[in-house]
Amino acid sequence: MSPEHYKEHYKFDLFLRYHRAQARWARQLAERLDREGFRVWFDQWMLQPGDNRKLELQLAIEQCRWIALVVSPEFLADPWPKDELYSGFPHAPARQNQRLLALLHTPVEDLPRPIQQAELFDFIGSDEDAVLFEYRALQLMHFLDPRFAPPGDLQRFRLQYRRSEPVEDEEVRGFQAFLRAIQMAIMRLATGETPSATPEEGARQIAILQFIQRLFQWNSADIQFERGEDWRRRGNLTEALAAYDRALNMDPNFALAWSRRGDVLVQLARYREAVDSYNGSLTINPYDEETRLRLALILGRLGKYKSAVVNYDKVLESNPEDALAWHNRGIRLLQLKRPKLALNSLNKALRYNPKQPRTWLARGIVLRRLRRPSSAAASFARVLKLNPKSARVWRYQGNAFFHCNRLRSAIECYKRSLRLRRRDPVTLHNLGVALLRLGQYRLASDALEKALRYDADNLKSWYARGVVFQKLGYLKEACIHFEEALKIDPRHFPARYALALARQELGQYEASLAHFEQLLQQRSGSFVCWFGQITSLRRLGRFPEAHSACQEMIRLNAQDPLGWFALGLTYGDWGDPEKAIQAYSRVLQLTPEDAVALNNRAWESLKLEKLESALADAQQATQLQPDRPGFWHTLGLIQLHLGQREAAQSSLQRCLQLDPQFQPAKAGLQELAHQRSLEQTPLPKLEQLTPQPEPQPVDGGS
Repeated sequence: MSPEHYKEHYKFDLFLRYHRAQARWARQLAERLDREGFRVWFDQWMLQPGDNRKLELQLAIEQCRWIALVVSPEFLADPWPKDELYSGFPHAPARQNQRLLALLHTPVEDLPRPIQQAELFDFIGSDEDAVLFEYRALQLMHFLDPRFAPPGDLQRFRLQYRRSEPVEDEEVRGFQAFLRAIQMAIMRLATGETPSATPEEGARQIAILQFIQRLFQWNSADIQFERGEDWRRRGNLTEALAAYDRALNMDPNFALAWSRRGDVLVQLARYREAVDSYNGSLTINPYDEETRLRLALILGRLGKYKSAVVNYDKVLESNPEDALAWHNRGIRLLQLKRPKLALNSLNKALRYNPKQPRTWLARGIVLRRLRRPSSAAASFARVLKLNPKSARVWRYQGNAFFHCNRLRSAIECYKRSLRLRRRDPVTLHNLGVALLRLGQYRLASDALEKALRYDADNLKSWYARGVVFQKLGYLKEACIHFEEALKIDPRHFPARYALALARQELGQYEASLAHFEQLLQQRSGSFVCWFGQITSLRRLGRFPEAHSACQEMIRLNAQDPLGWFALGLTYGDWGDPEKAIQAYSRVLQLTPEDAVALNNRAWESLKLEKLESALADAQQATQLQPDRPGFWHTLGLIQLHLGQREAAQSSLQRCLQLDPQFQPAKAGLQELAHQRSLEQTPLPKLEQLTPQPEPQPVDGGS
């Protein structure tokens, strides 16, 4: 439909909605559109004190052809502007957002679906860049009314915008005056205002003047370009930029000047303008590989990884053996979380330049991301062959060996790294973790203590050293380290879980329970936390609460045996062995070879004197896990109750072989020995007993 048709049906062209943080910018846009004759509904112009805001907004939205949202993090975080907007569509269908326009003022991560489906105009950066603001505003005007000419290419628009401004440079003013004079002479010849002998003579004169005009343009632009180069070599970037601008004013098609201008803008950290300059150069000369490589590099720095990859692909179309382009393309693909494609690019880079350590290093990092630590270690080895004095690469290789479970090799790599950089807390931490995994707890504690000396805010080192103390049995010191880790990050799950277990081992069940409750607030579906909470409740004798927690676990997932196992333990402590046996039976239905459940069911059956079923469960448990001393103890007691003393003695002795300090087994053997000693002591025969004479009545006369 034509714009006149919409003007008949809508009172306003545009409804502008924004957050107060963008009020100044929104007013600037509204005024710019208003100057061009667009009818803008802007709340600062239309609403009066005392107006019914909701009603006025609803009427305004109905009267506007387009509804423009100034999108920013503030707008998306604040429900008030969105609620006001959507109040205008109380009964609108989902397709109502066909009237929405999204004016993206500030980068946002996740746009709501209605805004994603709307027409998008990218105004990012227009607050600081007046030229970009004008360019985007013209794009919006062309969309609202196609009779407005589109602004075209941004780089050309920037140049035209500068040329429309007053020129202060005397030399440039003279140059422009000279060109205007030549142009006027050409026009007079073409219109016949300046007579010529013949038409052929006139055409020849026009061609000569055009040649002079172009030649003068080239020579003058070259002079300014050389001045820019000289200023750049001297380090005066501001003057260099001004010289390149003058060159481009004289010859807008000077591709090399656009490229050099981009280089200077990069040095001035004006990256967005540099991108525009590089694009301007490539518009004129799309085959300039060096400029395209620099453009791709800056796009990567700005986080526009896809655009960077597209430009690297264009370079590789013309030069498929460019190792640098393959390398950088691989890096950007890795940042796009496409590690397999990144690996292919890096492999091609190494095919054309196998002696580039940076590419081998990047390849190792990609392989580590792909969970191929052996191949990653091989790549890091190639880097170290080319540069053996890189502490960081020694650490990377140590990490690769660590994930291959080659702990001793990893430790050697960490030590090599520390010879080159003694105070690296990351390498010291990794060394400590490798020693911890190897069971060398004292050395692990020393390495982690050094790591914390150089970086006291590393919560992972506090946590790891706490685990070391826990392994050494120093539970109070372990708790101190876990608490230090939680001071840095109160939501660090592993540290709080380890602290809860340590408090439990110390018998501090109330403190342990509090930590498990906090953990369940973070992860309500964590069964290990539920189990820990139930264990503390059982130890505190709070069996009804423990029973409720077990029921909640089973409600969350009845197919997880841990909930039924916790229920069996709770019933066992609560003094209900029959229900405990039922719970353990449910565990064994889900996991038939759960040796712990078999052992516990045997124990509960022993309480009920169901000795045959108890014996069968205990024997199966010891067959499944013959290295568990507690299982042999259970079997020995059951055999003792069945009168199988030889078998009981053998089971209890096996228990003590596995754990010489297992006191219940020692007590069982002592009881067995006592019973045997009683059997071996002979009882006196009846006839050998000499009864005491009974008292006789005494005769009164004796």
